[in-house]
Amino acid sequence: SLPAAASTDRVKLVSRAPCIVTVGDSGRLKNVASSIKAFQKIQRAVPDAELHLFGPGLDETYASPRHGIFLHGVVDHATLMQFYTEHTTLVIHPSLEESFGVSLIEAMVRGIPCIGGTNSGGVPFVIGQDLGELLVDVRDPDSIANLAIEILGDEERFERLSRESEMRARSHFSQQAMSGKYQELYWEILGTPDCASVTA
Repeated sequence: SLPAAASTDRVKLVSRAPCIVTVGDSGRLKNVASSIKAFQKIQRAVPDAELHLFGPGLDETYASPRHGIFLHGVVDHATLMQFYTEHTTLVIHPSLEESFGVSLIEAMVRGIPCIGGTNSGGVPFVIGQDLGELLVDVRDPDSIANLAIEILGDEERFERLSRESEMRARSHFSQQAMSGKYQELYWEILGTPDCASVTA
C-alpha cells in the first residue's frame, strides 16, 4: 500500500521535478512498457515527474509523445552518463532478464537508486541483498509505481538508498574491486597464496 502522502495530489518530494530514467530497447525482454505504465501512476502522485527513455527503438517510432515522457533513442555513452550525473533522480530498470546490468552500476556509482526485478537474472546480484527493498515484480507496473512514489516522497530513505547504492557499486564493481577478485581467482586456480609466489 502507498504511504499516506502518496494518496494526496502531490507528495513531499526529494526533488521538485524528479527525473526518472529507463535504459533499454523496444524488445519484449527489456519490458519498457512497464516503466511507461508505472509512470502514469507515478505522475498522478508526482505531477512534475519526468520519464526519460534511452536506447534502441525508444524514440518517436516507439510511442506517441505524452506529457512528461521523453524519448531519446540511442545516444552516445558520454551523453547518457552526463544525463545521469546532472539530471537523474531515480532509475527504473524493468528488464525481465539480464546477464549482468552495467547500466545499473553506472547509475548506482553516481548515487542513483535503481528499481529492478526480483527475478530478472543478474539484476538482484548487482543491486545486492542489502538493497533488496529496491527489487519488485517488474511485470507489475503498480508495484514499480508504488515503490517509486514511496522513495520519491521520503527524503531520508532516498538519501540512504543513494549512499548505499554508491557504496555497493564502488565496493563490489570498481576496477580495483574487480581486479582483486580476478587475482584471488587466479591464485586459487594456481594453488598459490599470492601473486608474488607465481614465477614466470
